[in-house]
Amino acid sequence: MAFKDNILPFTVFLATAAVLVVIRTSTHPSLTRDWQPNQKTLTSIEINGDDVFMRNIRSTRYQSETNFVPTYFDHDYKLSDLEQACLIIEDLGGMGRAHVMLSFEFHGQGWVVFSPEPRLENGEEFSAVAGLFRRYELATLVAAESDAVYLRTNILHHPVYMYDFRLDEAQLRMMFLEMVSRETSLSRDPEFYHTIFNSGSGQVMHVMRSVAKHSSPGPLFMPIHADRRAYEMRLLRTDVSINILHGQGMITDDVRGSQAGDADFSDKIHKAVGQIQEGL
Repeated sequence: MAFKDNILPFTVFLATAAVLVVIRTSTHPSLTRDWQPNQKTLTSIEINGDDVFMRNIRSTRYQSETNFVPTYFDHDYKLSDLEQACLIIEDLGGMGRAHVMLSFEFHGQGWVVFSPEPRLENGEEFSAVAGLFRRYELATLVAAESDAVYLRTNILHHPVYMYDFRLDEAQLRMMFLEMVSRETSLSRDPEFYHTIFNSGSGQVMHVMRSVAKHSSPGPLFMPIHADRRAYEMRLLRTDVSINILHGQGMITDDVRGSQAGDADFSDKIHKAVGQIQEGL
């Protein structure tokens, strides 16, 4: 009787395992699908000594979530001009603070955002469950803050948090180079996104660990506590609690009145973040 009681769950287990094996062996990641317009063009980055050549940095002006025309610009930077980096976390409602980005400032030349995320095809919507089954590719999108941040604060109206990193020059440069390396790798050799084991936010947290001088115990594949993990790695200000930093880190209200294309969009964000986080 006990054997008969156990045979059904065992059969379900075997069937599920077989389906997963079929999915894993019959699908391959690609760079040439019918991508959504704002994810179609990836940025090309080349580094030669101190010179950083970026082509196709996204700078789209959004009128609504669906009303926009993707636009891009090219810019050359100097590694020696790297000044600062920030951790940006987007709250996705039921999924929590699940989208993590890094933004880098070059002296006198503005900020550039690296946003690892699932790359969606036209007509496709993201599902965390589907993300467990090799449904999406993973890509690192590179954009101006007036695109990547404005889209989330002013168009999607998601709560967005920003934290100033506390990095020395070597850490800052290493963090940037690690993100460039990851972006370049994914734009040449695609990988499948995985909600747990190969998520966009997990990419950022592994980069943080690679530059940290202090460890944070445990796995890095759950993005919901990215700010706390950065705090444990001592990459953020640590003379106040992470709860205080988090409470003062939301930037959505600071840019609520901004318009698409505002030249001072980044200035508004970073002035507010700097004043609050330095004044705590």
